[in-house]
Amino acid sequence: MYSKILRFIFFCILLFCFWYSFDITRFKDSVFQKRIENRTVFSVDSFDSLPTKEITIQQAIDLGIQQAKEYDKNPLLINMASVDDGKISGLDGKKANWNGMFSLPNAKYRMATEIKNGKLKKYIILDTSSDIPFKRSDITINSNDIVNLAVKRFALRPSFKKPPFKLGYHFQILRDDEQRPFFIIEGQTKSGKYMEIYYDPSAGEYLGKGVQENDNN
Repeated sequence: MYSKILRFIFFCILLFCFWYSFDITRFKDSVFQKRIENRTVFSVDSFDSLPTKEITIQQAIDLGIQQAKEYDKNPLLINMASVDDGKISGLDGKKANWNGMFSLPNAKYRMATEIKNGKLKKYIILDTSSDIPFKRSDITINSNDIVNLAVKRFALRPSFKKPPFKLGYHFQILRDDEQRPFFIIEGQTKSGKYMEIYYDPSAGEYLGKGVQENDNN
């Protein structure tokens, strides 16, 4: 009788030790991966209840990362870009609307985010890609810093043109086709020509600029 009880207790201890040593996170990621289909769209319940505001690019990144952590403990940024809101905004480095893309390396997915009026509105689960993501620590410069640098050195002005042109300043963090990292600010010159200025997203180092020579007013 007692020997059977002892054997049962011993078996339970072994089972617990095995379960404790098992990688629970990997197990959860695997289960999650199997039940999420590509291009699944999720709406965010808190969107309607939160106040409207404008946010910096780093705040937009952190909003996406916060949501992505519900599915992957180590999400990484692929790109982030401001979206036109029909206003001459961005003078303080803040925009209301942003679109981003994040890597979910453990779950083997990407997550596209849509931020509207400073709030996460929806996100979409997508298949993986070959894009090289950014670590959060790689992005130390914020959009308000970039505005100050661009205005001081190049007298960059916000765009006052109507659609299809973008209004105000616009910001992007991305990698080019050669996977080189860029922090881009868009605006216009004193003469009204569209201009992009490129910086390193980590150190804020100036990398170059481009000016639209044939401007269509």
